Amino acid sequence: MSKTEFADLVDTELSAARLTHPAIGTLHEGLGVILEEFVEFQTEVFKREEARKPDDVLKELVHTAARCRRVAEDLALVGTLSDAVFGRAEQVVRPPVPRRIAATYFIKGGREIRVQCDTDAIITIDDPADDG
Repeated sequence: MSKTEFADLVDTELSAARLTHPAIGTLHEGLGVILEEFVEFQTEVFKREEARKPDDVLKELVHTAARCRRVAEDLALVGTLSDAVFGRAEQVVRPPVPRRIAATYFIKGGREIRVQCDTDAIITIDDPADDG
């Protein structure tokens, strides 16, 4: 198998994952997703050699690589930061970071209020009862 074949498998897996799972929102979420796939790879590695199937090992490696790439892309880690770290001359523009990082609904006196926090740590409370 060539590097291109492996990369093609990762591309296919990443495309399928994007269709069925929402974007990775935080590094902690990304770590959880990567660890889940890594543990599945580890399970294949720890099998007895006669029980181990190369196709299953490859599948878990592809899944792990796709999840690593997805975390880097979804969290905009690929771009100017990677250029500086890896010494590339070209500049890649990072996508904008979402302004709202959390939204939660609470019940207050029988009413719903919306509390959200943006990336500047500004907390907004929307209480429809205060509009009148």
